[in-house]
Amino acid sequence: MGLPRTPGAHPAPSGAVTVEVLPRVLARNWRLKLSAIGMALFLWAMVRVEGPSRRTIPVPVRVQVIDSDFMLVDEPAPAFVNVRFAGPVREIIRLALDGGTAVVVPISDVTDTEMVVVLQPGWLLVEGYPGVQVEDFVPSTVHLHLERIETATIALRLITTGELPSRLALTRAMSLQPGVVRVSGAASRVSAVDTLDILPVDLSQVSDQGVLEATVDTFGLGLQVVPIKVTVMVPVEQSADRRVVGVPVRAGEGGGVGGVVIVPPSVDLTLTGARTRVDGVDPRRLRVFVPSYALLGMRPSEERRVPIFVEGVPNFITVRMEVDSVMVRRQADR
Repeated sequence: MGLPRTPGAHPAPSGAVTVEVLPRVLARNWRLKLSAIGMALFLWAMVRVEGPSRRTIPVPVRVQVIDSDFMLVDEPAPAFVNVRFAGPVREIIRLALDGGTAVVVPISDVTDTEMVVVLQPGWLLVEGYPGVQVEDFVPSTVHLHLERIETATIALRLITTGELPSRLALTRAMSLQPGVVRVSGAASRVSAVDTLDILPVDLSQVSDQGVLEATVDTFGLGLQVVPIKVTVMVPVEQSADRRVVGVPVRAGEGGGVGGVVIVPPSVDLTLTGARTRVDGVDPRRLRVFVPSYALLGMRPSEERRVPIFVEGVPNFITVRMEVDSVMVRRQADR
């Protein structure tokens, strides 16, 4: 059975689509049709993007000094140049985002310590970016400051902090092994260095072995230092005390001032240090004295309290006195 005809209407020609049916055709599978339209637009945009383009990107300048007698002292000036690239926009953008691209300036023959170098497109590698070419640099030159490389042997200086553990004492002076290092770099910088410090070593960390590791302080030096690690030799042994009693007190440094009476006439000393050094002290070499300046201007029968000092104490031994001053009386004239 057919649809009822409207009176007066003419039948549609065979194969024609009626106006009433067209909206139904558009509505059928409309999501798929919309996706197709979106894909077509995306492909059209990609074709537009992939077309040749030119972009300018700042790129760092790096210098490779091949001449082994010279080195770069300062950063190239300028340190960045604007590079104009030609090629697919997508590849140029990828090149910019990768961040590893640089203009590498090779210096194989140094003709002067101050050089102006014209940049070459071949110094910027773009092989990993299909279709990309280097067209121009702005500026087209860079200024380089180079210096001849010098090498010198520099003495090290020992720097310490803190104190040895109370149970330990030095037997002799601390030392560094090695005591010198080799430094290499720009001639002007090498000539300005006469000694190098080590980073301070903490003596409180010394053990019975008496060995510490230290690092040469190269902060801000701008030189190559070999070796950078050294050994601090701290010769120690067990600490000991020794009491020396009845050491005479003399008037004057050499004991040559006469006419005075000293009270008390002698004092007791306590020596502290490495056991072998303390045991080896000859008490006869210890001298306690009143300095000559403390006796100046004394009148007959005058009494005065004056300081006393000790001399003849070997290195690496400390001394304590039970008193640090005595009474001195000038004898009356006869």
